[in-house]
Amino acid sequence: MLIFVGFYFFLACCVVYLPGYTTIVNIYGSPTTLAMVAVNTTLALAAGLVGAYVSSKADPFFTISGGLTGIIAVAAGMDLYHPALVILIAFACAWIMPKVARFIEHRGVDDVVGAVSVHGITGIISGILPGIFAAGYIAQDGQAPINLLGQIGGVAICAIILGFIPGYVTSWILNKFNLLPVSPEAELQGLDLSEPGATAYPETVAFGASAAE
Repeated sequence: MLIFVGFYFFLACCVVYLPGYTTIVNIYGSPTTLAMVAVNTTLALAAGLVGAYVSSKADPFFTISGGLTGIIAVAAGMDLYHPALVILIAFACAWIMPKVARFIEHRGVDDVVGAVSVHGITGIISGILPGIFAAGYIAQDGQAPINLLGQIGGVAICAIILGFIPGYVTSWILNKFNLLPVSPEAELQGLDLSEPGATAYPETVAFGASAAE
């Protein structure tokens, strides 16, 4: 819920004043309003929750993650998309998300919080879609219009050059020094207790204790 609320402020902070403009514009220089951003964020959240709920057959974890997926799916074009388009994109990406997460897990990848499917795959889709649904839009004078090739190139730079390669190298180095994986005991106990020494889910611990007794 903190992330959901935070996204309203995060996306609103993309609205800035540029020299020579008399109205509020977004980071691309196009006119926008906070009300429009709020409406599209709310619609994306709601559609994402429904899409993931349907796809995962009411799985609580995937349903809540679907709300975040929906917002991420339209974030790249939040100021340009029609509200009806926001609903369709958010629903579709949230419907795909649980299937991607399960596919990854079945391949032996331990993606604990579903970050790859929620942020990774959805983020890639979100970055590419403006090249389709906002193609030809000119952000401001002197800039090239939005196009599919440009969006794909930007996504590739962020995902591969700035994301995957540094992340892989860092993980490889940490693994060589045995700093990446936690001990089997910590896995069973949970990182909540083994790292900060705090209980994140007291009700779960209580149930576990009663079951052990």
